[in-house]
Amino acid sequence: MATDYSIMTQEELLDILINPPNESSYYRWKDRFSAAKLIKQETLIKLVKETDDEDIHSTAMRAIITQGYEINQPLNEMSQEKLAEVALLHEEKGKEAINYITDKNILLDIACGYKGTYSNDYMGYIKEFIYKGYNYGVSVKAAKRLDNETLINIAETHKNNDARQVAISGITDQDILIKIIKTDECEWNRQAAMEGIEDFQTLFDLVLSDTFLNESCEYVCEIFTEKFKDKSNTVMESIIKKSANVNMRKEAIKLIKKQDIFIYAAENDENPGIRIKAINKIKDQSVLTEIAEKDENFFVRKTALKKIKDKSIAEELIKKEEEMLKSTADDYLIFDNFNFKLAVINELMYNQKILKPAFNSDDYYDSDEKGYKIAPEAKEYFNCLRIEKTLADSVTGLYIDAPDKIYSQLWTYWDGECNTFEVKEISQKEISQFKNLKLIENEMVMNSPKAKKLQEMLKNFGIKYKW
Repeated sequence: MATDYSIMTQEELLDILINPPNESSYYRWKDRFSAAKLIKQETLIKLVKETDDEDIHSTAMRAIITQGYEINQPLNEMSQEKLAEVALLHEEKGKEAINYITDKNILLDIACGYKGTYSNDYMGYIKEFIYKGYNYGVSVKAAKRLDNETLINIAETHKNNDARQVAISGITDQDILIKIIKTDECEWNRQAAMEGIEDFQTLFDLVLSDTFLNESCEYVCEIFTEKFKDKSNTVMESIIKKSANVNMRKEAIKLIKKQDIFIYAAENDENPGIRIKAINKIKDQSVLTEIAEKDENFFVRKTALKKIKDKSIAEELIKKEEEMLKSTADDYLIFDNFNFKLAVINELMYNQKILKPAFNSDDYYDSDEKGYKIAPEAKEYFNCLRIEKTLADSVTGLYIDAPDKIYSQLWTYWDGECNTFEVKEISQKEISQFKNLKLIENEMVMNSPKAKKLQEMLKNFGIKYKW
C-alpha cells in the first residue's frame, strides 16, 4: 500500500527525510523526496545549512525548488544571507540577487562553495547543483564580482575542478588565462579560460598550436562562432587547412559554408571521414567525378559516386572500378571466410600496424549511435578492403580473442558473448597464402567436431591450432 504523506505531521515528514525507512537506494530517495516536498521551506532551508549529509542536502534543495522558493520582500531590502538564498534557490531572480550581494565571503561560496579551501558553514552545500548545471550561471556571475587575485588563487590551489572552473570564468588577466589553456589538465577549465580570451588573434594562434591537439573541438569552434561571428569562416578555413587536430577539422567542416574549402578538404585532407563530410557538401559535378575516379579510398570514391547526378557518368565510373579490381586481383590476397579475414586484418592493421590506413569507425560514422550492432559501413569497409599478397609473409601467428580491436570497430559495444566473429572455417585456398604462419590461438571457439577438423587441416600446412 502506498504511503500517504499528506496526513503526516511535520515532525514525521522530517524524520523520513533524515532517516528513510527503505533500504533500497531508489526507494530511500523516493521516500525522502515525497516527504520533503511537504515540509515547510524554513525547515528545509535550516536543514541544508546545518547538515553535512549530501543526500539530505540535495533532496531538501530539490524540494525547495519544486515548491517554488518564496520571496516576500524586495531584493534591495534583503539581508546578505537572504540574497544568497535567493541566488541559489530562485530560478528567475537568482542572477539579479547577485547584484545586491556585497559580502565577499558569500560571493565566494556562491561562486566556489565546494568542500575544500573556500567553504563555510553557510553555503557549502551547492556542489551538486552547479554540477547538474542548475545554478552554474549564477555561480559564474558571482565569480565575476570577485577580484582577480582571489579567483587566481582558487584556480591555482582549489582541489575541486568544478570550483576552479567557475573561478576561471571570472578571471580577466589574459596571461593567466593563456597559462591555464596551455597547462591545466582539466578540459572544462581550459574551455572556461578560452571564453575569457578577449583578443581574436591570441585565441586563433592557440587553436592552431599543439596545445589544441586533443581539445573538445565542438566547444572551441562554438566559442569562435559566438565571440567573433564576423571572422567565423576565416577561422574555420584556417583550422581545416592548418590544424593538426582531426576532430577540430571535422567540426570546422560542419560550420563553414564555402564551396572552395569543401573542395580543398575533399582533395587534400588525410582523414577519410573529413573528405567524406566535405564531399557531401560539394555541388561541382566535375570535382565529384574526379574524386570518384581517382581517390585511393573506396568509401570516399563511393560517396562521391552517389553525388553524381549524370547516370551515364556514374555507370562509366562503376565499370572502370570493376575493371580495375579485376585487372589487379592477382596482387591481392583471396578470402573465402570473412571472420578469418578479420583476424588477419587485426594482426596486420592493429597489431603490426603495417596495413594502412588503420580503420577508425569514428571517421566514418557516429560509433556511439551505431554501436549496438554491427555497423554496415564498417562491415562493408573490411569486406571490400584488399590486402596485398606481400603482407602475408609478415603473418607468423594469429591470436584471436574478443578484446581484439577490430571487433570494437565493427561493433562498438559488443560484449564478446555471442559467436558472431567466431572463426569456424578456413579454406585451404586461404591458408596456403600464409607461408610463414605457424600458430593460430583462437579464444573464441568451443571444442567441437568443426574445431578438430580445422585443426587437422591446419596441421597439414605446418600450423599449430590451439583453442
